Amino acid sequence: EQGAVIVNGDTVHPSAVEERLLAARGPDLLLAMDAAKPLGAEEMKVLVAGDGSLERIGKALDPRAADGEYIGVALIEAAAAEPLAHALERTWRRDPSLYYEDGFQEFIDAGGRVGAVPIGTVAWVEVDDAADLERARKVAERL
Repeated sequence: EQGAVIVNGDTVHPSAVEERLLAARGPDLLLAMDAAKPLGAEEMKVLVAGDGSLERIGKALDPRAADGEYIGVALIEAAAAEPLAHALERTWRRDPSLYYEDGFQEFIDAGGRVGAVPIGTVAWVEVDDAADLERARKVAERL
């Protein structure tokens, strides 16, 4: 009834990220975006329209054209739960190897309202390897 926040299990970040999402409620789905980090091939990149709505999300986007990285934290409004679940299911049925963010793109393509909120300058890390784990420990110590 009130919606939900999803957080990737491999992401360490301060609670300020969720606070920014909650303060910007409005779209069906709202993604936390790092607009400052340099982007490469592996980041889940986003393209944002002038009105703040999300146009595209995906790893294959050109890093030079992207507006930032989706950091794996999102707010789903209650009304969007069912249509988002259908978009995720369609994506999985099309190709089970796709990312759940491809389901977000399916949701956008079906008319879902998705926004992106810049998180500002905060320390966060996605843990993919031992070096990331060490950085995550340092970030966690400051939380």
